[in-house]
Amino acid sequence: MEFKYNQDWELRDSMLNDVYGDKKGDYDIFRFDGVTAETLQKLVDLKFADPYERQNESPTIAEFLDFLNGNPDFTAHGYAVNVQRDDYRVSIEGVRGNSHDAQQILRFIQMFRMADEFEIENGYQYAWFD
Repeated sequence: MEFKYNQDWELRDSMLNDVYGDKKGDYDIFRFDGVTAETLQKLVDLKFADPYERQNESPTIAEFLDFLNGNPDFTAHGYAVNVQRDDYRVSIEGVRGNSHDAQQILRFIQMFRMADEFEIENGYQYAWFD
């Protein structure tokens, strides 16, 4: 059965932190960052995000959500597609963290080490899937 996205794009877009300013006027897609587990769960519950959607070889949105729920020092980033397009959706491309917790960092490594971009520095973690 095909996933039926909620078409209330204004509510969807208001839930996403448009840190890059892509939403000025008309947009094709806009990038967001800082999505918490709580916000991602709302996006799934309201059918703005398909839990089985994945960005190419990334984990599914459900897998990202599971990771975020267990690792509160991390947030998700990705992009949203304009409602006018046939491929209207929310895609999660990766996570970012500021963790000093060894267990969270280990879980981050285990889950995201195969990302296209993968960074671990003292107190900073980043993974992005192309």
